[in-house]
Amino acid sequence: MLRLLNASLHFTLAFLGAAEPPKPPTTEGTRFDCKFADGSAVSLDVLEPNLTVTTKYGKLIVPLGEVTMVELGFRYPEGIEAKIAAAVEALGSADFKTREQAQKQLIAYGELALPVARKAMKSNVVEASRRAEEVVKKLEGTLPKEKLELREYDAITTDTMTIKGTIATERLKAKTLYFGETSVKLADLRDMTRRPKPK
Repeated sequence: MLRLLNASLHFTLAFLGAAEPPKPPTTEGTRFDCKFADGSAVSLDVLEPNLTVTTKYGKLIVPLGEVTMVELGFRYPEGIEAKIAAAVEALGSADFKTREQAQKQLIAYGELALPVARKAMKSNVVEASRRAEEVVKKLEGTLPKEKLELREYDAITTDTMTIKGTIATERLKAKTLYFGETSVKLADLRDMTRRPKPK
């Protein structure tokens, strides 16, 4: 009887040893061709499993593997929004030099200044309104067309629908071929197009 139990035990241990060990979680992402605000383009393996999108009807969780394209809406780079708001406020300053400097600053910010400058054109402060209009005219006359048409929302396209809303994160985890894992700011991105999987 004891021999039978020992044989059974050896057989069980041998069977368990032959079983495949559990596979570690995959770090393979979904590959996208990404275009950035500075005109550069990079292929990235995005490591996020889902995109959380805030829409007018609530939050949606979209599996990244089903996303074919993401067109990013307008975002301010970190720390810039407050500086632009301060410059717009200074357009109505009682001091001439302050107004002049603020106008130059807004023009230097390029397309980032457009949304606030366009709103400032409706200001009740006549000087601020006039200078904001000059800023907008200058930018519209010098910037390329694609930088003038600022989208206010993110458009996430899947095989079956397009979702308009705001992606509820500021960064995406990603991996590049040469630099390994990284974090990509959505404010730096313009669009992402999924690469088809090789057959």
